[in-house]
Amino acid sequence: MTTAGNFKRIILLTLLFLLESSALFGQIKLHLDIKTWDHHPLESGELLVQEGDSVVHFSIIKAQTTDLILPKAGLYSVQLASSSYETFEMERFFSTDSTLNIFLDKPAVALGEVVITGKVSPKVTATGEIFKLSKKAKASGDPFRALSEIPLLQVDISSQSVKMRTGESPLILVDGHLVNSGIQPIHPETIETVEVSEVVSARYLQMGVTKIVNIRLRKDIPFYSYVDLRTRHDIPPREGFAGANFELGKKTFAVAGGAFVDYLTNDRIRYVSKEQMGQEEKSLSGFSSAKSRGIDGHLLLKWVPSPSDYFSALIKAKTSRKRTEGKQEGTYTTLGKASSLKTTDNNSVLDGGILASLFHEHTFQNQSTLSTFFKYNHGFYDQYQNYQESYDKDQSSYLVDLATLRKQYALSIDYESGKQSFGSLAIGNNLEYTQDKVTNQGISPALTAHVGLWSNYTHATYSNQWGKLYYMASLGLQGLAVKAADKNHSYWRPRAAVSLTLKLPHYQSLRGSYYLTNVLPESRNLVSFNLSTNPWFKEEGNPFLVPMQIHQFNLGYDCTFEDFRIWLFGDHNRYNKMIEPYVRQEGQYQIKSYRNNGTYTSTEGGIGANYSGENFQISATTYYTSEVFNGQSPKGSFGVKGYFRWDFGDFFIYSSLSWRNRNYTAISQTIYKNPLEAHIQIAWQATNRLYLSLGLPYFWGTKSDITDIKQGSYTSHQQTFYGSASLRPWLLISWTFRKNPKLAIPRKIPDM
Repeated sequence: MTTAGNFKRIILLTLLFLLESSALFGQIKLHLDIKTWDHHPLESGELLVQEGDSVVHFSIIKAQTTDLILPKAGLYSVQLASSSYETFEMERFFSTDSTLNIFLDKPAVALGEVVITGKVSPKVTATGEIFKLSKKAKASGDPFRALSEIPLLQVDISSQSVKMRTGESPLILVDGHLVNSGIQPIHPETIETVEVSEVVSARYLQMGVTKIVNIRLRKDIPFYSYVDLRTRHDIPPREGFAGANFELGKKTFAVAGGAFVDYLTNDRIRYVSKEQMGQEEKSLSGFSSAKSRGIDGHLLLKWVPSPSDYFSALIKAKTSRKRTEGKQEGTYTTLGKASSLKTTDNNSVLDGGILASLFHEHTFQNQSTLSTFFKYNHGFYDQYQNYQESYDKDQSSYLVDLATLRKQYALSIDYESGKQSFGSLAIGNNLEYTQDKVTNQGISPALTAHVGLWSNYTHATYSNQWGKLYYMASLGLQGLAVKAADKNHSYWRPRAAVSLTLKLPHYQSLRGSYYLTNVLPESRNLVSFNLSTNPWFKEEGNPFLVPMQIHQFNLGYDCTFEDFRIWLFGDHNRYNKMIEPYVRQEGQYQIKSYRNNGTYTSTEGGIGANYSGENFQISATTYYTSEVFNGQSPKGSFGVKGYFRWDFGDFFIYSSLSWRNRNYTAISQTIYKNPLEAHIQIAWQATNRLYLSLGLPYFWGTKSDITDIKQGSYTSHQQTFYGSASLRPWLLISWTFRKNPKLAIPRKIPDM
């Protein structure tokens, strides 16, 4: 009897547990009952439901009631936006089937032509923030102009470039997948959300990426077309480009491409230098003049045979040649006796290549994805440099003639679960092999060196949310191998990325992150050929270099109130087995080479502020950096940077400015007397298709810098003046045509 009683209790407890589990882990039906302040039916509204940083549901609704399914119990944010009413937002924990009553209040108050609208607050995630564009941004017709309202980004609309507020160039993703130049065809009306990640997983660390902008688009697709013709030229002519991008497609197939030519002519740089080694001294002044020609193009095919499969193929080709001629005159002094010195330097660089890649993504019923990416790269880089010195009647000539051929293969397989009841999980493997062939054609017979770099990287990433705390952890194991000068080295190295973000009251957030990554030596640092034409100062590689290991710690605080945002940041980086240049003396020569020389650390802290009004934006950041090279005392530097944009009608003014007092390497320092960047432009959207911009890329006088080297008995002091690139305006003209841009197939193919 006792056994039977216990059995009944077990059955009862099991049933209760199953009922409770179904409530906690089963799907939940959510019924929305929508009412408006004027009692009119809702004509159209955008419904967005998110759990943490994951979009659970998005749709356009045109009814007073609607039903949707939530995947599990949890804390969800619900947002309903309509042009006729104020945006509705709320957060609530749902554990059982529920009804949510939504009341849409009065719309924004119109005062003449000025419309006062409330801004939608961004959603904090474990690695960054998710933004929804305003109606004004979506109506702008220009994706770069629309993205410029995001306070974490610095966008140059005319040059179509996007940077982080820290100045770094982020990786641009569309619908979570790698793209290159994928922003241009996007119409802002098609953008659902923009996620800005200031911390990335171990998968992207492998690519050298530390910041990501992920643009998510709507899914409807009819026939659409996009053509953009643009040209830009300096006045008087020095640098410019001309070309076009296009995309044509329908529901299941699209073709996109583009071709551009660019040129540089009579780009003059003036030098004043002084070198000293022992009792010998050279004092020179002169100039160099550069010119170049280049062409590049690409063709992309996209095929969507079913809602669950996406295929694409890309081929890109480019080539360019740059020639530089330099002449300097001065004196050569030895043992107190001075003689005239003349130098000439002729340099020619030919580089280019072909990139081909294939990409496939399969989406499963639970919205998890499996993607496969293959890439082949065939590149070349040929450098010819002839340097001549004349001392009175004596003449010496020094030649560097190197031809480099690269073949690279890469295969990546990645699985992403999307947001599930257990959180988000991503696993993947990346295999990459690079083979470089470097031929020294400056000697007879020619000498050839082969460098092989191999990397296999397996990684996993998990992210989730616990109340107001968002967390992400990413771990990976990387196998590395280097073969150079018949020397073989292989290593196993860990990679990691961890992020914790705490969402505080009153639109505040606190984020801490840690990176552990590894960097293989570059082929140039491994080859033992002389790469310098300086008769006193030669440069060669080191085939015994091993990978660097890098630790990065970041801490940031953000606070937003009204249209203002303030942030504080602190970063600490530590490089172990640091690959750094050094100088040694061999006889009468100073040899610059590379070595794994202990550690290098840098610590940086700063504060920034941003204001984003209806027609005016301004941002400023100031920071201090302390660097310690192995065996040396700390070296400090500080800088400021910022930008502003002012819109008035169909015109806007944009300007950016940055300055740092000095920059260091292990053997040199560079001093900046004037800003690194001082750019201003005025743009006019003449029609919906015609865009004109007049800019001055450097308005702060003549850009210049001073570089000093002091190693042993060798010292060098050089001042450089970039005259041609300073105080020279440019004119840009762009004509853009779009038809049904809302239905463009997203560009998912990776383009490395």
